[in-house]
Amino acid sequence: MRAGILLELVEILNDWLPPEASIAIADMDVYTLYRQRGYGLPIHPGMSIPKDSIAKQVLDKQADISSYVDASIFGQAYYGMGYFIQLEERPNVIEVILPPNFSSLALSTKKKDNFPSFLVGFKDEVWQPLPVGEIAYIESYLKKTWVYTNFGAYTVARQIYQLESMLPTNFIRIHRSILVNLHFVHSITRSAHGRYAIKLKLLTEKVLPVGQTFAQHIREVLQF
Repeated sequence: MRAGILLELVEILNDWLPPEASIAIADMDVYTLYRQRGYGLPIHPGMSIPKDSIAKQVLDKQADISSYVDASIFGQAYYGMGYFIQLEERPNVIEVILPPNFSSLALSTKKKDNFPSFLVGFKDEVWQPLPVGEIAYIESYLKKTWVYTNFGAYTVARQIYQLESMLPTNFIRIHRSILVNLHFVHSITRSAHGRYAIKLKLLTEKVLPVGQTFAQHIREVLQF
């Protein structure tokens, strides 16, 4: 089952990554899968993960990391984008390998450095990369973190406070348990009691409450 999930993840990534990108997946101490498409590295399944590589850094820190890596690791420089995931309760990393002159900004319009271009969501026993631009809002509920898109709801292996610090600036907290992508805001209303609510540009036309302690910050950000 695990091998099938990994292959499905790779096929999904192939559909939206640039053609020069190669993909590696590592489990604990070794690479378990490698798919070279354009720019590649001397990696093969069963190979130990080198110290200071993107994959090793991601597994050690259990955090997503994107960075330029010089030629001292694999004999050639590259730009790596590593994403930490839990697969069958074991730490894994998905690494996107790109030419050394590649910038992560080419995958998104984010204005700050080193943001993830996608999150890995879990739904119906399948892990799926979710482009950050398609995420409408994120909610902490029943001790899980839920990510919502027009295609459904997914759980992710991150706490909401971690996502708040790593996502683009268009994601803002509107409630102690909710982050909203401002690009999905349809309208903002205020009740007779002075409480704000945000209607989203989703197929469900979801309406989210704004926490009282966050109302002033939202007004400052949106300037109304």
